[in-house]
Amino acid sequence: LPVEYASSCGAATAFLVPADTAEMTSGCNGLLTTCQGGGFPGAELIYYRDTISLPACADWTFSWTSCCRNTAILNLLDPHLEEMVLTASLDNLNQPGNSSPIFQELTGPFVCANTPVCIANTGYDPDGDSLVYSMTAPLGAIGAPLAYLPGYSSIDPFPSTTGHALDPSTGNHCATPSTIGAYVVAYEVEEWRNGAIVGRSRRDLQISVVNCPAGSVEISGTVNDTLGAAV
Repeated sequence: LPVEYASSCGAATAFLVPADTAEMTSGCNGLLTTCQGGGFPGAELIYYRDTISLPACADWTFSWTSCCRNTAILNLLDPHLEEMVLTASLDNLNQPGNSSPIFQELTGPFVCANTPVCIANTGYDPDGDSLVYSMTAPLGAIGAPLAYLPGYSSIDPFPSTTGHALDPSTGNHCATPSTIGAYVVAYEVEEWRNGAIVGRSRRDLQISVVNCPAGSVEISGTVNDTLGAAV
């Protein structure tokens, strides 16, 4: 996996090696993914890792590029012709030893139509920096923002009966998707320290909205109150 990094101090490419893999599947028997032998969208997660040495510079940008995007994407113009670019920035001159936020949750391989859902982008910053989240446009070739089809935007990336609500302090993006299909959403998290931005990271997700069968919940057993009496 080639990751390019560049700054006013120079540029280079690191070739990361896979460190671990995992399948992103559904925990419901009625919603088995293609990874589980079912028909709902599944995904494989691959972790890459490497160690590189950087000279001190204030404007490092790391980028990863993959081509091309899924033809089935409904909210971008000509997605099959567009690259997927992820970026993160680093200032190891003024902020030596700074760490980027670590996202705490993975997004499932699909969401159900006409069902409220919250996409969790909450991150943990090892340095204790304040994190501010925003919805943004996904990036394509040379890091240029991609064009949305009419009716879509970075803050309205897929049809929702309740609109889109993003909490800038937690990164949670809540909506009620109403139309099946594949949609791209992108987020940016800024790290703030002493009133200044010390780093940025981006997240680019493909959200698959599917029709899910009706479900039911059964509760069995006994629930006791604080005095030990059955309720």
